[in-house]
Amino acid sequence: MLIKESLESESQISVGAWREKRELKFKHLPAFEDDVKRRIPDITKITKVFNWRPKVELEEGLKETIKWALK
Repeated sequence: MLIKESLESESQISVGAWREKRELKFKHLPAFEDDVKRRIPDITKITKVFNWRPKVELEEGLKETIKWALK
């Protein structure tokens, strides 16, 4: 799966490569048969219609999500 490296960047990185850069350990589970292979949503419409932009970078968002999930 590919993800954007930052909010302002168009560059993409795989989740595995992102994890390795940070020396994080994850338990790898097999993908679901119908799992999406690439997730890079286009936020153009929501930006134009609602004048909305993400406020949290990937790293911070994942840390907060993990912290929340472990509660």
